[in-house]
Amino acid sequence: IERFFEHVHPEDRERVSERFEDASETGEWTCECRIVRADGARRWITVDGELSFDDDGRPVRLIGIISDITARKEREEELELYETIVETIEDGIYVLDEEGCFVEMNDAYVEMTGYDAEELRGAHCSLVVDESVSEESADLVERLRSGSMNDASIEADIHRADGTALRAESTFAALSGDSTGPQKVGVVRDVTERVERERALEQHERELQRALDLLHTAERVADVGGFEIDPERREVYRTDHLFEIFERSTDEDPSLENALRIYHDDDRQAVDEAIEKAIDEEAPYDLEVRIRAPAGDIPWVRPTG
Repeated sequence: IERFFEHVHPEDRERVSERFEDASETGEWTCECRIVRADGARRWITVDGELSFDDDGRPVRLIGIISDITARKEREEELELYETIVETIEDGIYVLDEEGCFVEMNDAYVEMTGYDAEELRGAHCSLVVDESVSEESADLVERLRSGSMNDASIEADIHRADGTALRAESTFAALSGDSTGPQKVGVVRDVTERVERERALEQHERELQRALDLLHTAERVADVGGFEIDPERREVYRTDHLFEIFERSTDEDPSLENALRIYHDDDRQAVDEAIEKAIDEEAPYDLEVRIRAPAGDIPWVRPTG
């Protein structure tokens, strides 16, 4: 027995020894431990043995079976790692059977739905999504299984236990194997903030377009044009009516340097200095200067900014 303990991993030796001492009373010795082989390789084994005692109750013989369980322990450790990842990931994860009922889910998905895990387990997925969504999902699973598509995702509302809705995107895959086992695994991400940002952006763009439409209408009525300068790119955006006032083509070079060439030689420096001061110091300006029209006229304009 001493030779056996020499091969037991140092971290397991005390525990195995305690089990052996217990066997001195019970007559049975069962344990799992790591051993270090002569070549330095580490293996997991299980020991099942029985002690024989003499008439005075002293152990005299140990008969047992040692089995190599390394492969099983490695699978268990791998499974434990996956379970840890699943439980610590922020996205919700769920598994459905062939009927579309929940088999398993992580804590994040439980929190998303507001139901208890036991309430979800065994319930049909239509508990938390519309029937049309579950039907579309089932159709996508069949297409995944047939190989006609590689991945699938659905964006839909999750109907929470408290009656509220949570917008989420589910990316999922079909599982192969026994048709009576789990058929689908999905990863769910809360996209509520993203959807709200997109809606806000769309609303902002609609309001901006309305403002631009009003600006174009107002500038034609008042015979004024608008412009905007990008200080980093040194480029000028001009409204269509401003091009008409200046009698210029909308295709011309948008650079600030080119835009300044339209002003009369005697006034160009004043405009340039006013614009640079506005860019550097955010100082407003209001000028009356001359421009050079293509026809040779020199009309007066009033740039403000």
